[in-house]
Amino acid sequence: MSATLASTACPVLIASGTLINPYSVSPASSLSPVATGSTTAGVDNINKAIKSIDAAVQGAGGGGAYRVLRGLTLATDASLSLPVAAGQAALDGLATVPAATTLSVTGSITRAFIWLSQSGVLSAVNNSTTPPGATGYVFIGSVVTSGSAVTSVDTSGVPYNRGGLLFVEFADAGAPAWTVPAGLAHLAKTAGGLYFHDGAAYTQIG
Repeated sequence: MSATLASTACPVLIASGTLINPYSVSPASSLSPVATGSTTAGVDNINKAIKSIDAAVQGAGGGGAYRVLRGLTLATDASLSLPVAAGQAALDGLATVPAATTLSVTGSITRAFIWLSQSGVLSAVNNSTTPPGATGYVFIGSVVTSGSAVTSVDTSGVPYNRGGLLFVEFADAGAPAWTVPAGLAHLAKTAGGLYFHDGAAYTQIG
């Protein structure tokens, strides 16, 4: 991980959305059968199972905030095709990049912020920490480009899942000045040490 940005130069932490209710599903009568002979009750149960998985990800994997679960690392490149590793993120359900891929980025950009949508689509926002949409995006890193290449990658402000805890890293000299939704606990590593945020404030623990 390379963290060279202060917390104030990074996207804010995004909290999970509305509680997912696995028992609130589209009526089976309005859906196509999933197999020949499938019953209305069977379709309803399948829908409930799928929404239960999303709810589990939102609660356990997401832990109240959008975060990277595994992979999704960025890399430099001699072209403007940004390499992105396969991986998954939790953002009110699983967002997956099933295989290593590339994202075309613009040349000569001071900093492009890279985002993954709930549907697994990658986007770059140039010189702005604002997500590409109002909801459903998780931040996975930022890059700097020359006229013809991706010259550096940075993970400052990327929310990672580490052993069930939200972990983030910045270049602040002391405690981060990150914008955090109320009640969301996490660990933050800076140049000044390791800090725990209890949902209200940071305390240095290392």
